[in-house]
Amino acid sequence: YESAELAKIANDIAKHHQQRDIATARLNVLLGRDAKTRLLIATEMPEREFEYAREGLMKLALEHRPELRAMRYGLEAARMDSKRAWLDLVPDGEFRIEARQFSGEGRIREYDQFFGLEVPVFSFLGRLGEIKERRAESRAAEKAWENMKNIVLFEVQQAWAEFDAEDRTVKLYESNVIPLARSAVETALADYEGGRGNFLTAMEAQKALTDFRHEYSHSLAMREQSLAELERAVGINLDQGGEIQ
Repeated sequence: YESAELAKIANDIAKHHQQRDIATARLNVLLGRDAKTRLLIATEMPEREFEYAREGLMKLALEHRPELRAMRYGLEAARMDSKRAWLDLVPDGEFRIEARQFSGEGRIREYDQFFGLEVPVFSFLGRLGEIKERRAESRAAEKAWENMKNIVLFEVQQAWAEFDAEDRTVKLYESNVIPLARSAVETALADYEGGRGNFLTAMEAQKALTDFRHEYSHSLAMREQSLAELERAVGINLDQGGEIQ
């Protein structure tokens, strides 16, 4: 029976190696490289600690999210157009001084001063319509910006919740699950070598440790994915102290 268990384990190892090679080839194809190119796989993942709490990330998103910045510029432009439309109703003033020279005389004897206002009487209604149109465009731009702001804040909160959950899972495996499983393997092997236990018990403990390590690796990958989604939601690279991408 022990030989059968060992054969099963060897087959599982070979199967995992094949799955790794297939995944490596797929990644190379997606990257536009030869399928047989060797990939460097990190054996240790970096710590993911940054100084921002959820509220801080939401504030950063309002400042740096590209969609919000673009819509903010559009909103400011719409407000300026609305103000400029009102200025078109202001009468245009004109002031001039004219020199008057009488016929037969060689010098100027009088100066006339003139000041006038040009009032847009005939185009007044048209300009009022333009003002209403610009005000409507400004309100629409402001509403669109508010909607986008709410969407961005929701995405940040959702991404933060997913990252925080995955980060807690990773830390649980690191501080509790993996150490306890490793201790169980050491105890089972010591009992087996001392004649107090059996081979199957040791194998079960080792299998449980392997499964926990696999789950831990999966949690690490999920944390990296959730971090990438959080950075997309915020609009900056959080792994470099909040440096703008």
